[in-house]
Amino acid sequence: MTTQVVTMPQAEVLPALSRVLGRVLSEATPDAIVDLIGDVNWLRCDEWESLGDLELARTTGLLDIALSGPLLLITEASFAPDRGGFIVPASRLANFVAEHLKEYGECFFNGDVIVAELQGRKVWLFHHEGLHALAIG
Repeated sequence: MTTQVVTMPQAEVLPALSRVLGRVLSEATPDAIVDLIGDVNWLRCDEWESLGDLELARTTGLLDIALSGPLLLITEASFAPDRGGFIVPASRLANFVAEHLKEYGECFFNGDVIVAELQGRKVWLFHHEGLHALAIG
């Protein structure tokens, strides 16, 4: 993978997300984050299952958010026994999304996705039902 990726062990993912959110999170899912922080403005992407990862990242506005610093990315691939969260520089987000399928054997948007600034406050969510939101920004 040409993107600079570091894997965060699964045991460190919840504490890291909890630090970003400023509250203790029960699990690394969009539903748990919304339960913790309150209602968010979900937007629907009806055609999400017919789009490629990079196209979906553009369609949902993920690549338009002014993200900075290292990002913690959680995809379905994060839950493999030997993985965890992915730490990627914000400047390399599009590359990571584009290369995810080749590197990890499944689409970036193969279910729930969480993108969180580790040194900031922005948290973007994609729900497996085709909803997306900037939960904190």
